[in-house]
Amino acid sequence: MSLFSERVLNMRGLLNDTEEEIVRYIQANSNEVAHMPIGKLSKAVFVAPNSISRLCRKLGFSGYVELKLSLVDKGIRVDRQTAFGHNQLEILNRSFSLINVAKNNKAISLLKKSDKTVFFAVGETAYVAHGFAYMMNAIDQKSYFFTYENQVISEVEKSPGVLLFIVSLSGVTNGVLRVAKAAQKQRQNLISLTNLAHNPLADMADVSLFCYDPPRRWNGYNITDKAPLYIPFEALFEQYLQEPV
Repeated sequence: MSLFSERVLNMRGLLNDTEEEIVRYIQANSNEVAHMPIGKLSKAVFVAPNSISRLCRKLGFSGYVELKLSLVDKGIRVDRQTAFGHNQLEILNRSFSLINVAKNNKAISLLKKSDKTVFFAVGETAYVAHGFAYMMNAIDQKSYFFTYENQVISEVEKSPGVLLFIVSLSGVTNGVLRVAKAAQKQRQNLISLTNLAHNPLADMADVSLFCYDPPRRWNGYNITDKAPLYIPFEALFEQYLQEPV
């Protein structure tokens, strides 16, 4: 996935119709657009150059030149030959680049209006989600981490006003998807935090938060770092603290 596609995925639901049209054209003609002046692109998509410049800034690029460069940036290759320190810094910086104030505002609105926020994750990611729940509960006294799938499903089925916050790097784990579907069935709100990729959990979420954390394996073991998960949550938490009570 190119850096451009990553930024578009991160902004899903926050682009207007005109911006979506520009994005579709760029994705369908990425090789040509990578060498195309902004004036030529504006004629091709029937918008003013200023509209393209605004889209660039909305996607987090400094301008049109950076957007064009992003079309050939295929991300970070993660393997055992990569120098760990350098690779890790790139991954963390990529996660920082995904922080979006408008998306966080939507998540904060859901957090504030919920009667109860339930955090859920499975496997090693559960330690991360438990820490998130502890931090949120310190300021709102209504956030909890549930360990078991059946606990969460029971909660979303019997209690109105539950906000479900699911943390899953892959977004495809059976347990988290069953919980997400139960929340969806009961029309309970859902926030997801996953690795930046198309996945069914993010598709079901009312707000889909992303970090950049490509899978990392060693001799058959999953050694994917959990540190990038903290970046979007810390940004959300700090923004929440700045909101008026």
